Parts: sequence; C-alpha cells; structure tokens
Amino acid sequence: MWLQAPESNLDPSNENGPIPFTSSSLLALAYVRLSLNIGPYKRLESRDPDIIAKALSDLPPVNRCARLTPALIYAIHTVSVPVRLGLDYIAKSQAFFWSVRHALASFECVVLLSKWLRAVAVDQNKTLNTNEKRIIRWARLVVEEAHDSMDTAEGEVPGREPAELAAAVLSIWSRFFKQNSQWKFINILGESLARYAQLQMSG
Repeated sequence: MWLQAPESNLDPSNENGPIPFTSSSLLALAYVRLSLNIGPYKRLESRDPDIIAKALSDLPPVNRCARLTPALIYAIHTVSVPVRLGLDYIAKSQAFFWSVRHALASFECVVLLSKWLRAVAVDQNKTLNTNEKRIIRWARLVVEEAHDSMDTAEGEVPGREPAELAAAVLSIWSRFFKQNSQWKFINILGESLARYAQLQMSG
C-alpha cells in the first residue's frame, strides 16, 4: 500500500519531500542497531574525534551470520545513495542532509559495513555464502563508483579485497562528511571516521 502512494519515492530530490527518505535512513539505523549496538560506544557527546575513534575501536568484532544480512543490505543502500548522485557534488551542494539524522544513520551504517568487511578479511577459513558474496560485490561497485565520482580522485582506485574495501568505505565517507559545510557536527563525524581508520590500520 505504501508503494502505491506518491510519497513512497525514496529519491531525495522528490517533490513530495524528504520524509520517506528520512524514514528509510532511520529504518537502516534500526537494522544496524539490531546487529551491532554502536550507541554506547560512539561517545559523540564528546565532540572529540580522537575519543570517538577510540570508542569505535573498542566495539566488539562483528560475527558473520545470516542475521546480519538485512542490516548489511540496508547499510550498502545507505552508503550508495550519495555515490550515485555524485559524492563531491552532493557534499558541497548540501542537498543530501536535511538533518543530522541522515548523517548519524549513515555513520553507523559505514561503521557496521567496515567492521563486517574486516571480519571477512580476518576469517579467511570460513567460506563465503551467496549473500556475503553479493554484499562484497556491491561494496566493490560502490567504492569504485565513489572514486570515479570524486572531483579530484586521490591516488589509485582502492583494492578489491575485503580488508581494502573496509578501509576504503571509511575513507570515502570521511571525505564526504568533512566536505559538508551546513553542519559542523558532520565534519566531526568525518574526522572521527578518518582517525578510526588510522587506528584500524595500525592495529
């Protein structure tokens, strides 16, 4: 029934307004929280990227299981939307974020996706199932498209292996958040992801 209504369109530029788009972000956040309770670990109230990054590093590792599949699908969808629209263009035009809620939902989706990709990289002995293979393929496509959409692509296209994709997802969304000029808080999220990525590489 919802799909039959004009408001069901998830395009952020839809003339009916951003309410369905915001709702889809909150739905993605709900799925992420069911799979990985990031809330107590974010330390966003500190407004300190170092504290936030350290708190994210203290999150328990993600365990690969079928229960994660819906959350990962929503996470991939969330991170792919601004990529399809043009990463740098959306960040600079300020057209993507109508509220900080979008940023917070995307932030947690990126953290979950990155942690899951690292779990896949670490657990080489466990065979990938069909859904996991699809999610990795989608992650590769999003990362490659994001790199192509940047105004000034930095360095070579990121690698295609899970560990490299985990780092690339954090790097891409750190860049996206740091370019936002509408909300200072979103810049803090971007810097936090950058420092979290550094901790992951050094660990």
